[in-house]
Amino acid sequence: MIHTPISPLMLTQKKMSLDELSTGALVMSAKKHKRKTVKHQQYLGSATRKHNVSLLGRYPRLFLTVGVGLVVIGILLLTVGYISHARVGLSMLSLFFGAGLIIFANFSLPKKLKV
Repeated sequence: MIHTPISPLMLTQKKMSLDELSTGALVMSAKKHKRKTVKHQQYLGSATRKHNVSLLGRYPRLFLTVGVGLVVIGILLLTVGYISHARVGLSMLSLFFGAGLIIFANFSLPKKLKV
């Protein structure tokens, strides 16, 4: 077995500099990346597209108005008339569920319909 001496020039040729790493020497080429992404994509036709199953996903504006209505009813129960423990409880429930409906309906609105 013959050992050949390793020169410093050979060592520097093997190591990659930080400039080579930052320019993307180890990253795959753009054409290869496009081929791989097209190969792994799943094309969904209009017949196989998923539809919104929940009512909240189908009618977000309706649930938004119902939520605002519940909040208004809760505020009216607190401010108008004689205040009893039952009315305070009903108003708190109305405010709680109204605010929840508003939040969830706002999340399910499409982005272009949001104001």
